[in-house]
Amino acid sequence: MRGATSPSIAAVRHGARTRFTVGLVIALLLGVAVAVAAMTTSSTYAITPGSVLRVDPQLRGVGAAPALATPGVAMVDVRLSQLTNLGVFLDRLFGNATLLSATDLGLSGGENLATYQREDRHLMDQSVLDAISAADRELRRRFHRGLPGRVTIVRGAIGGPSAGLAQGLAIIDRELRGSLSRGRFVVASGALAATGAVGPVGGLSAKLTAVERSRATIFFVPRVELAAVMSDHPHGVTVIGVTSLDEAVRVLEAR
Repeated sequence: MRGATSPSIAAVRHGARTRFTVGLVIALLLGVAVAVAAMTTSSTYAITPGSVLRVDPQLRGVGAAPALATPGVAMVDVRLSQLTNLGVFLDRLFGNATLLSATDLGLSGGENLATYQREDRHLMDQSVLDAISAADRELRRRFHRGLPGRVTIVRGAIGGPSAGLAQGLAIIDRELRGSLSRGRFVVASGALAATGAVGPVGGLSAKLTAVERSRATIFFVPRVELAAVMSDHPHGVTVIGVTSLDEAVRVLEAR
């Protein structure tokens, strides 16, 4: 009996060792693959909710700054990050970020996130000038008073043109001593031309999440993007689409 069963036991043990070795090799290869994916950057970028920031602390040369505890006009930004290959895989499985390709961001060749951020800062500089011009134009046309002197807006870490509408509204509200916001917490996102026209911006789904967390009561967005924002079923905030700075001012006056 012993002589008959010994080869079978040896075969079982050999098979077990073989399976263990194969399993160990596969685990090591998977570990190496995961490590490489975790360290290798992809050409995919993620947009996630950022912060809601009051515009008042950035204004210079117009009116008296209200206390930060007082509600007023705010801008909202998003966080843009370049994902690793592992990050892309995990986000597609479990995440809810908006994913964009380098092409979506207008990047090509050796350009990267730093390039995009530098361009965003240049766009913000022009946006500030346009917001000041639009606010002065609206004040003269609607309220028969222009800006009293040289107005500037401290850019800070925010980039891109999407803060233009918020900046224009904040300048007017400051010049009118808060009679526009009237104690309400108003957030706005939209590119603002010097003529007062409001243009589209990106990342509104992530921005809506940030606005909802901020407990703002009104969220102005470009009219052309209103349907997309409403499809996210906003709660706790009234989302209003506008085509111009003048329209946003009229809405606040009427409410």
